[in-house]
Parts: sequence; C-alpha cells; structure tokens
Amino acid sequence: FYSRASSMALYDLAKELGRATKQLLWLTIVGFSDQMVHQRISAERLRTEFACLEQEVRQLFSSSSSGTTTNGAYSSELRVQVAQDYKFMAFRHWNLYERP
Repeated sequence: FYSRASSMALYDLAKELGRATKQLLWLTIVGFSDQMVHQRISAERLRTEFACLEQEVRQLFSSSSSGTTTNGAYSSELRVQVAQDYKFMAFRHWNLYERP
C-alpha cells in the first residue's frame, strides 16, 4: 500500500499558509507523476488527485500569458498546462529502427 504523495501534502500545507507558488506546484506535479508512472496509486485516487492538481494549475496559471512576449519570443516564465501524454516511457528516446 502507498499513501498520498508527500509533495501533495506539503503543497496543501503551503496553500493553507498562503505560500503556494508556481514552482512548488510544479514540484508537486512531479511527485504525483512519479506515483502515477510507477503505479503506486489506485485508479480512484489518481482521478481525484489529478482533478485537484488540474484545478490548482488553472487557478495559478489563469492570469499568465500564453508564454510569448509582445515581440513573439518565448518568455522564460514558468508555464504549466494540462495535456494528455503517452504512457510509453521510452517512446521519446528510441524508435523501432534503432532497436537491438
């Protein structure tokens, strides 16, 4: 059995204290992703925790711009967006032509 990610508990504490930041939310997402990737979380908890994190992302990043500056260059500001991704861990690192 695995419990809730410690990064999520720390983010909740920071939020209660009024100290939640975008960087801290990113670290929370990384901790949650580790549980998800290594299947250390139930499907029900995955859905509820994902919904909570998605809501937090929308709240913290709703006032942010699209990530570009007025001259069209990308800004260096942290930006997080919710997107569906493949569960193939090595998909980005190799292809069938390079297999042994």
